[in-house]
Amino acid sequence: MEFKIEEIIITIVVLFFGYFIIKKIKILSKRRLEANDVNYLGKMKVRITDVSNRRPPFLNVQCRGLIPVLSRTDIGFTVSIFTKNNNGKTDTVLSMIDTFQESESRAFHDLTRIGKVDEHHGFEDWTTVCNIPIHILQPAIGGRQKLKIIIMMVDMEKFPKFLFGPGKNGVLVFNKDYSYDFSIKGYNEEGGHINKARALSIKIGVAVAMSDGVFEKKEREALDVWIKKMIMPFNQEKQSVLKELYNNARDQAEQEFSDLEKNNKDWEAKLNVICKELYDINEDVQRYEALELAHEIMVSDGVEHSEESKCIFSIARNLGINTDEIELIRSSKIHKLNNVIN
Repeated sequence: MEFKIEEIIITIVVLFFGYFIIKKIKILSKRRLEANDVNYLGKMKVRITDVSNRRPPFLNVQCRGLIPVLSRTDIGFTVSIFTKNNNGKTDTVLSMIDTFQESESRAFHDLTRIGKVDEHHGFEDWTTVCNIPIHILQPAIGGRQKLKIIIMMVDMEKFPKFLFGPGKNGVLVFNKDYSYDFSIKGYNEEGGHINKARALSIKIGVAVAMSDGVFEKKEREALDVWIKKMIMPFNQEKQSVLKELYNNARDQAEQEFSDLEKNNKDWEAKLNVICKELYDINEDVQRYEALELAHEIMVSDGVEHSEESKCIFSIARNLGINTDEIELIRSSKIHKLNNVIN
């Protein structure tokens, strides 16, 4: 899979340090605006600008025009992506980074909150509402694909449910097409080594959870959510096979690490062997997945445990991920944890 750790990290940097900046909404004065004040803005329009010549490459989603609300409304923009073949059949496009995933699946999803706006407010200039990092997208089948990009303006207080795409209740919905040549294999084309890599990631996740001596309930739940997201894109038969594989990996790891004392060299040696197996599979994305899972488990109980942090740094070293990269991932997860707490 031609997807490098460096590109993953650059994407995280872009996210964490606020690359996606929304320009100010047009407000002519402190007085209540009238329709005549903003007629020139026209109806809301959306366009996609190709900036795929950048590293990493992006599609820039922009909007301009009046926001169609009649009273003060807390709005946001969401983006979902599908592939569409010549027969009209659509398949969900996945994200290889969980920051761009739906809460219950790996389907690509992005949300940009605009804030509260009033009647007759709008975007005077073309304004970025999403940047789609196309190098982290994974279709069902690789090669040249026609993407169907769905941009939806939503009322944040009536937020629709997203599961493999948007639900109902969008204030506005736009559909845009874009063709892209995927160099990676699609998720329906992945080989057995990917399944093995994810089973090893689960074992690493168990090791992180148990590094402080207890496999907490919330840590188990976080691991179960991750497993569910990994198997969800597939048909029922494959889901059943993968669920058994991943659950067995979890149970086996729990038993193995329970039998070893945390301070015993055998415990650390066991984790090193698992990391080496994953490293030898030589898939950058799966190494990153393991590290993301480790952080998700660490923050699942609302506390950053020192033992778990030490364990994660050891895992990162064994997976060939340097200290700067791991710190950026950690910062992103802790930032997410702090937002939840606040």
